[in-house]
Amino acid sequence: MRFEVGEKNYELVYSINVIADMEETTGRSFESIFTGPSISALRLLIWTGLITNDPNMTLRQAGDIVQEYLAGGNSVESLTGVVTKAMSDAGFLAAQGAKRVKK
Repeated sequence: MRFEVGEKNYELVYSINVIADMEETTGRSFESIFTGPSISALRLLIWTGLITNDPNMTLRQAGDIVQEYLAGGNSVESLTGVVTKAMSDAGFLAAQGAKRVKK
């Protein structure tokens, strides 16, 4: 799932390996991270989606991307929608994701 921030395009790619790495790094389950409505969870999910194409991406860099997205007049809700769609497309939210995207 691609999204634009400023003049740059980013692609969120979710796989079983990056989700497992995220769980192992945080000690939290995917479900608790995804359903936890917090800025740190959103930053973590963006970072997780970006590291496949940019393995050197840091959490802070992901946070800077989120900040630039918001500064561009976009909302947290719209970015959450991008993440939800990417997760659903990757098969991680088969039943749950379809409902969230329709909002």
